[in-house]
This record gives sequence, C-alpha cells and structure tokens, in this order.
Amino acid sequence: MHPDDDGSPLPDDVFTKHMAAVDLVYHPLQTKFLSAAITAGAKAINGLGMLIHQGVAALELWSGKRLDICEVYSQLEKELKETISNNGERATNNGQPDEPSTIFYRR
Repeated sequence: MHPDDDGSPLPDDVFTKHMAAVDLVYHPLQTKFLSAAITAGAKAINGLGMLIHQGVAALELWSGKRLDICEVYSQLEKELKETISNNGERATNNGQPDEPSTIFYRR
C-alpha cells in the first residue's frame, strides 16, 4: 500500500494458479501482493472497483438521486487510473485542468 509499495502480507511463493488474490488497495493499482499472485497464474483483483462503488453509494446517499453505475463505471475507472498514475494530479489539457465528468443519473 502506498507509500510502502514494496510490502506484502504474504510471501510470494504462497500463490498458485488455482487461487484468487484480492487486495483492496487501489494505489498502486498493482501491489507487490497482486504481482506475486499474477506471476503464479492466480486471478488478481485490486481495490479500484470497491472505491468506485463506495463513491457511487455515497453520492446517491448525499444527492438522493440514483446513479447508473453501468454508465459511469468505465469513465470513473479511466479517470481514477489516470489520477493514480499521475501521483494524485488530475490530467491536464495544455496546462488547463480537465472539465469534471458528467454524472448520469437514472430517471
């Protein structure tokens, strides 16, 4: 987990191709733990999906509006991956911050 990106709760040799490894960390997207699992052929899942679903649930609670997760998931995932890979800075266009994404609500 950031900032200790080299740490792992388990030794690398515990994973097999018949396992699934879930790390709820989303920064970095691929932790040492998940890298070891992938190397062994295991299925690896990071915490980005959990973060997106928690954010959607919080927005729905605060706004009272239902959000269509299917419509926004890929856009949120793309923006979060860009932000994480830029060390927490949003991507810019010619030095100007990107416009905030449109959020799609169910009617």
